[in-house]
Amino acid sequence: MKVLSNEMPKVSVVVPIFNVAPYIEDCAESLFKQTLSNIEYIFIDDASTDNSIEILKKIIDRYPERKNYIKIISHESNKGISFTREEGVKLATADWIIHCDSDDTIQPEMYETLLKETVKGFDIIICSYTFFDEKSFKIYSNQEFGEFYGWEGISLLSEVNKRSLHGALWNKLIRKELYEGIDFPKDISYWEDVVVLLKIFSRHPNLRIQTLALPLYNYRRRPNSLISQKEEKRKEELVNLIAILEEIRNKYEYDYSKNIDSRIVTIIYKLLLLTRAPKYISTNYKKYKKSIKINKSLNYFKKIHLMSALNGNFFMSNLIGFLNYFGKYSLNKLNTMFK
Repeated sequence: MKVLSNEMPKVSVVVPIFNVAPYIEDCAESLFKQTLSNIEYIFIDDASTDNSIEILKKIIDRYPERKNYIKIISHESNKGISFTREEGVKLATADWIIHCDSDDTIQPEMYETLLKETVKGFDIIICSYTFFDEKSFKIYSNQEFGEFYGWEGISLLSEVNKRSLHGALWNKLIRKELYEGIDFPKDISYWEDVVVLLKIFSRHPNLRIQTLALPLYNYRRRPNSLISQKEEKRKEELVNLIAILEEIRNKYEYDYSKNIDSRIVTIIYKLLLLTRAPKYISTNYKKYKKSIKINKSLNYFKKIHLMSALNGNFFMSNLIGFLNYFGKYSLNKLNTMFK
């Protein structure tokens, strides 16, 4: 691989950074070792309080051939993941954009493999991924759906099928022009990527998408990867997320209500688990009772738990919620004992 300093970048990768000192070296090394030349790297430090950027700069010094294609942006105050991702998209100069989380790693051939598929006329190319943790335990996740269109992608994102499309942006190479007119939601700090994809798919229902079964992205599972929040803040964000999805459902010409309502059901259940307030759920979201049946991400007991809350049977909802929690807790204890 030889980087030519006078070539325009072919791919722009946006890398948000926030307190990832233990992981940034592995991430940066995997990014700079890509077999594809002329990648534009946009690192955005969202006001880290550790030495993440100092470590990054040391890694950059090992790859002088990449320096002309590296941008480091620093925020004076924390602006959140949505603001940071959107900023990176606006700064990108390549025709193709992809994101990478700064605690993850990628396979050396990832960007070259995805870019090769673009000559076939696809607008988005998606690869599969692998989960790993500090013990290097890996689970392969297959995202092989073949070729499909944007309107079909909404169904795959909405959890109405047994197999669903992962909503992350880090395994999706997206044509830059598809981001035009797409705002990243600023009032949530997770699932912002799902919202962006739903907006893109809704706005461009006929765009062509290709998926590859190759697990080229390595997603690190760590318990504190999300910014810790108080319950009230998390509740506020989940409520905001439901409102955002409702807006998407009602905005576009095509009728996606069935699919998006299924995704909303999943969020309502998360809200029920967080608040443990079935009366609040019943008061505000009773209209989604009919959408529970089509949701494939919730098992039978979770659906009964949610349906009891929506129907106003608060005693039954609390009882099932406790039994679900106790059963999960017991299984975790058993698994720990026999490891």
